[in-house]
Amino acid sequence: MSSWFRTKGTKDTSAGSEEPATGATIYVRAVIDVAGVLQDFPDVTTDAETPTVVSFDGGQIIVTTTSGTVDQSTGDLTLNASLGDSVCFYAKSGSNNFEDAVLVQRLDQTVDEAVLEDAALLKLPQIEIAPAAQAGEQPAKSVEQDFWFWQCTVVGEGTQTFSLILALYDRDEAGQPRFAGLYRWDLQLTVLCSPPPDENTQQQERTP
Repeated sequence: MSSWFRTKGTKDTSAGSEEPATGATIYVRAVIDVAGVLQDFPDVTTDAETPTVVSFDGGQIIVTTTSGTVDQSTGDLTLNASLGDSVCFYAKSGSNNFEDAVLVQRLDQTVDEAVLEDAALLKLPQIEIAPAAQAGEQPAKSVEQDFWFWQCTVVGEGTQTFSLILALYDRDEAGQPRFAGLYRWDLQLTVLCSPPPDENTQQQERTP
């Protein structure tokens, strides 16, 4: 299995040094049953080249867009996108990483023909909403938080098998996160591309 396309490393946009992504952004969330995976696959490895393979029922995929469909029984993910769109992958545990936790360590491809390229670990600061100090009090508080995604760019149409390499964590007796092992979750991604609207056509549609 080869490493994912052209990995660009980590992007930190907090300083405003990166160009904003063009096109639409599709978010793909993997919700992992960390406790269940650790119980069903106890013989884990910490070797980054040979992570332990887990079955599809070890988690769920959620596509935060109306342009995607997921077959949870097979791990097949279909996206309707345009060339240049961004796809952002991230993972959470069932407790939202409050107890057991999971991070996407990297993305791997299993075929030569890529429909996504330029994968990079992306750090994005954003203002998050937090509950107010008193129950029922409005407005809610605004808190700045850093969000992490593996962001890729849609470069073609087709079907590609790929893997999420997941780092799983439980907690020790003191409640501190403890690395529990690396796991590989194989998925199949199909991208159906639609060309971006022609500028002349858009102008004609706006002309009365």
